[in-house]
Amino acid sequence: MSGPVTMALGPFMFRSHGFGYTDVSRKLDTTWAEIETAGRLNALQWTGPRSEVVTINGVLFPAEWGGTGAQCLFH
Repeated sequence: MSGPVTMALGPFMFRSHGFGYTDVSRKLDTTWAEIETAGRLNALQWTGPRSEVVTINGVLFPAEWGGTGAQCLFH
């Protein structure tokens, strides 16, 4: 990808053509396993993510990219 990159989600880099983003949030659902130990409190071990949701909020400028009919590309 040539030119400046305005956003990246992990290894995926892209530009925010046609909208200005105001917020990026991430929700990660994870699990922890409880491991029994002798003589002290049980230990916790992270077992990895179950699901991840990334939300990008912003303002669309449809007139720049084909009018209001082009908004279906952003859903």
